[in-house]
Amino acid sequence: MAQRNTFRDDEDLEEKINMRDLARVGVYLKPYMARVVWILIVVAAMGCINVVEPYLTKIMIDSVIPATNLALLGDLVERLAVLIVTSGSGLRYRTV
Repeated sequence: MAQRNTFRDDEDLEEKINMRDLARVGVYLKPYMARVVWILIVVAAMGCINVVEPYLTKIMIDSVIPATNLALLGDLVERLAVLIVTSGSGLRYRTV
């Protein structure tokens, strides 16, 4: 196989983090700190939701549908719909 246009060695392009520069950025973020904390909470919640959604789908496919438990299926579909809407709202808020 041809090995053209490849670069096998890792490049060290990034500089070390300078704490003084990071402190300077913190000064500019200070008036917006409440908003930044809120966005971090939203991002963490979206990460949790994105883990739970496939798990609920797994439960529905592996357990509920073969057992034809329609009551539990309806409950899980409701919860999944709420999680999807919440995740979409969080994504919109984070983007704006």
